[in-house]
Amino acid sequence: MITQHEEQVSALSKLATSIRRRDLAMIHHAGIGHIGGDFSAIDILVTLYFAVLR
Repeated sequence: MITQHEEQVSALSKLATSIRRRDLAMIHHAGIGHIGGDFSAIDILVTLYFAVLR
């Protein structure tokens, strides 16, 4: 059985993946940029914004 915590983690993971895809598309469209800093901070920011700071 999936717990509520596991469902929340799964939802946050899907959201982070979606944000990474958008970030990559914006950087590709601009033709310049570096994804390292963005990608490393996404999980932390998604968790803080959508799970902790609600």
